[in-house]
Amino acid sequence: MRLQLLIPAFFLLCQTAYAADLSVIVRSASGAQIRYVDDLDFSSAYVLLDHEFAGERGLAGRVDWFEKRDNQKFNYNAVPEHGYAMTAAWRMPLCENLKLVAETVYVDSQRKARLAIGEQSRQTQLEAQASLRWSF
Repeated sequence: MRLQLLIPAFFLLCQTAYAADLSVIVRSASGAQIRYVDDLDFSSAYVLLDHEFAGERGLAGRVDWFEKRDNQKFNYNAVPEHGYAMTAAWRMPLCENLKLVAETVYVDSQRKARLAIGEQSRQTQLEAQASLRWSF
């Protein structure tokens, strides 16, 4: 008796992290210049599973994690944000150059700064879309 383990799905794990200094110069109507610099760290990671069936039909799933941290000491808006997202996608070729793709994305994030504008700090969003993709 022979036992064989097959993993028919494509599996990918990726993580990124970077720091950014964003500098924006705003000129007011009176001609005064205001320079705004934002120093932040952003981290993300995701896991992707993709399986292709016969005839290029496929099903994919992805889970993302993200986090943003402000590094400024005197910034009223220096509050972190974190969350995750889940994506499920299905694709099916209709003919040689045309493919139908359906996708659903769910995002769950938390940012305390939303309270300052009267919104809840934790928000969720669910989006579904379908597209026709033509390749040439």
